[in-house]
Amino acid sequence: MSDALTFLTVKWGTKYSADYVNILRDMVRRNLPPDFSFTFLCFTDEPSGLLSGIETRPLPLGLTGWWNKLYLFKESLFPEGERLFFLDLDTAITGDISPIAAYRDEFAILRDFYKPSGFNSSLMLWRGGFGASIWQSFEDAGRPDISGGDQAWIERCKPKADILQDLFPGQIVSFKQKAIMTLPPGAKIICFHGLPRPHQVKNGWVEHVWKIGGAVPADSKAALPPDAEGPIKNIRQSLALSLPQLDQPQPADLMRRVCIVGGGASAGNFAEELKKRQREGQTIWALNGAFQKLAEWGIAADAQIISSAHAVRAENVPTETEATLYYASQCHPGVFEKAARPSKRVVVWHPLIDGVRNLETLGKAVLIGGGTTGMKAVTLAQVLGFGRIDLFGYDSSLAPGAAPFENEAANDDNGLIEVTVDGKSFASFPRLAQQVNEFRLLQQQLMPKGIRISVHGEGLLPYVAAKLAKLNAR
Repeated sequence: MSDALTFLTVKWGTKYSADYVNILRDMVRRNLPPDFSFTFLCFTDEPSGLLSGIETRPLPLGLTGWWNKLYLFKESLFPEGERLFFLDLDTAITGDISPIAAYRDEFAILRDFYKPSGFNSSLMLWRGGFGASIWQSFEDAGRPDISGGDQAWIERCKPKADILQDLFPGQIVSFKQKAIMTLPPGAKIICFHGLPRPHQVKNGWVEHVWKIGGAVPADSKAALPPDAEGPIKNIRQSLALSLPQLDQPQPADLMRRVCIVGGGASAGNFAEELKKRQREGQTIWALNGAFQKLAEWGIAADAQIISSAHAVRAENVPTETEATLYYASQCHPGVFEKAARPSKRVVVWHPLIDGVRNLETLGKAVLIGGGTTGMKAVTLAQVLGFGRIDLFGYDSSLAPGAAPFENEAANDDNGLIEVTVDGKSFASFPRLAQQVNEFRLLQQQLMPKGIRISVHGEGLLPYVAAKLAKLNAR
């Protein structure tokens, strides 16, 4: 049985540039011992621009996108017993992967990050000769275009599989779930699986790792942004202020309603409706600068939510208000300093970020998850017992010729991207596009509890939410 190891990837079409292949190969090389021997092979329809050290093979005719991955299981494509290690192009390697590369059993694949009973094919290891029936059954069925793509077809074939997250706990993680702010300790492979893609993330650890000659384990400090300790430092400082903390979840009241207003331009279309809802007794929350915008419309929000560690958020602290200010403990000290002049009603809550669990001073405090302020606010509403959650200004995209009415500095650094859903395109920022994926997951978690989320307005998230609502109504 061969002990040779070949790393595999697939580049089809123009979705990913040659840089993705070159950087992936460079990350593999620098995260293995210098004497570790391997082959790096890219199946592609366009080999131009690939650097030396990358071998290429053509893709089969007639296949598009992710379906090309199934071709890798074709009988006799690789020598019998050769060890194969497949990586999606939108993968970042952040640590020594030699223990993972040492896998020698028949087949290993990721557990889906959002559907624990399913597979995620971003990372797979197997031996040549395995899985011929996966490709052949796909061919025999006429290459069907099924929902879920290649990994759904692999699931249908029901191969005996080892799960990589079980074999290597904590070493392979989702960017969206665990690595947006900082690298989780011990993480060696970060899977992006959708938006944003690595080249779209222009702040944080990704810039230090995802490039030719990027950071390696010995350069662990370089692998993190200079202010990676900022949020934890901020939390320690805010705890020292002895402000009231959110430490007790409330039971859900399915008739209790809150309207949360974000920074999307479409919120302006609902000013009169929000006034009416407030007169009817519904609670109004505002995110960041939307609080001031509501005041301009004659609406005194009942609460403001700020979660970012950016110093710029101090600009959004109101000078005078009777509202409750739900501020995350990771907020910049300038936020709390301004909130104390004059004294306002501040309630501190704690974000679920890397390192926060290790702060003994938190005790039994409730931890609020979510990658964006918008999704954290939804979780916060659920913790505070709201059973009906209406979202306004959660566009997750920009209207043509329009801009958000609040300061979006944290997103502007990443640049605009185009997101297409069922042929409809939206201009968005990576973190806001990611918010759509988080919304889907959060909705799945809350629906069984009877908690309902309604999204109002125009844009990427309202469009996706409307489609999900139709599916759930069936």
